[in-house]
Amino acid sequence: MDTVKPIKISATDRVSDFPDQNPFIISGFGYTASHHHIQWGLEHVTSTSPMLRSWIGGLATSFGIFLHCDLFTDNDFRQTWETEGKVTIAEDKMCTSKRNAGTLDGDSGGPLVHTQPHRGEWRLVGLASFGSDDNAYPDVYTRVSKHCVWIADTTHMNVICSLY
Repeated sequence: MDTVKPIKISATDRVSDFPDQNPFIISGFGYTASHHHIQWGLEHVTSTSPMLRSWIGGLATSFGIFLHCDLFTDNDFRQTWETEGKVTIAEDKMCTSKRNAGTLDGDSGGPLVHTQPHRGEWRLVGLASFGSDDNAYPDVYTRVSKHCVWIADTTHMNVICSLY
């Protein structure tokens, strides 16, 4: 039986730190389509659906959605965003990749998690920060490992980051 419980926070976040290559999982309650992909009148059709509710400029889900994805290497995602997206990426950021899928508006702050099924443990690796509204660029996440000291200090050592 699945239950809700606290997640452990990862002290690592590099692609090479996850040799098992199990997929990473992102989840959220944000848009399922951006305003660029919605034709006029579509919101009237979807507003009758119990699974989707219409928002101005896009479609937001009324239930959680998850997606398996992979981590980008630092050089790859920085080059994509900084060259094509004209955005400088800070050192405390990381990116995920999934062709034509990813986070959209409303998913910010959502978790990027990794699991080792044989251990039954999940780790929070990142928090959704930003992405492109058409999923043309990798999704950008805040690396929680870069904030382990702050997390421990702020929670008076009640929450600490750990390795598997």
